[in-house]
Amino acid sequence: MRIALICLGLGVALATIPLPSSASISLRGMMHDWRRQTRTAGDMLRGRAAFDAGAIRAMLTRFADDAGQIAGAINGKTSDARDIKQRFLAFQADARNAINSGSEPRALQSGFTKVMSNCRSCHDLYKD
Repeated sequence: MRIALICLGLGVALATIPLPSSASISLRGMMHDWRRQTRTAGDMLRGRAAFDAGAIRAMLTRFADDAGQIAGAINGKTSDARDIKQRFLAFQADARNAINSGSEPRALQSGFTKVMSNCRSCHDLYKD
């Protein structure tokens, strides 16, 4: 229920930002995919699933690419639009830093934790 409310709140916040219609439609699916992937990576990093550094790095690469596309599509001039754009750019940078942190579980977990804190901070701020 909490995740549904967060997705709804983020959707409402992003709806106020001028995005091409195709971007706003695909954003919801992208966020659901990100959530699924973060659960899988979290399980690997917590030892609940077999660790696969390549899979985690591929996930982070996709996150970085997606975040860059989202940030590029945000052209609004409001303070919320600028804030969300900067948050996606920070998310992208942190995902790239995590990719470059190495293949060891501890290094990837540190980078992954930073990326997840970006998710939480944005969802916490824009969930209503």
